[in-house]
This record gives sequence, C-alpha cells and structure tokens, in this order.
Amino acid sequence: MSTNNSQISKNDQSNFQELQTLRTLRASLTSVDIFTKQVLQDLEIMTRNYEAISVICERWKNGLEKKDQDKSECNNGESIKQNK
Repeated sequence: MSTNNSQISKNDQSNFQELQTLRTLRASLTSVDIFTKQVLQDLEIMTRNYEAISVICERWKNGLEKKDQDKSECNNGESIKQNK
C-alpha cells in the first residue's frame, strides 16, 4: 500500500506542479495580451496626433506660402511702378 500511496503522492505532486506551471503561463499570456492592447492603443493615439499635427502644419505651410506669394506680388508691383 505504501507504494500506491507513494505513487499517488508523486502523481499529485506532478499534477500540482503542472497546474502551477499552467497558472504561470496563463498569467504571462494575460500580461502579454494587456501589453499588446496598450501598444495598439498608443499607436492609435499616435496616429490621431500625427493627423492633427499634419493638418496644423499644412495650414501653416499654406499660410506661409500665401504670405510669400503676397509679398512677391507686392514686390512685383513696386518694380513695375519703378519701371514706369
């Protein structure tokens, strides 16, 4: 009987160790899942921020180009007056 008890005890110990390993694996996978979801959320936020910055930069660029164009037209007008 002691052999049976010893074998059962070894099986229980083996099962317990496997259960602990599976719990550790599940905790690790849960952490990876949470981490990847956070990375995805960060990427979505970065995308929205980039789009907002692009819109602002485009407005500034257009404003500066218009200002340069107006300045160029103004300078052209002065040179035409001077030529007359």
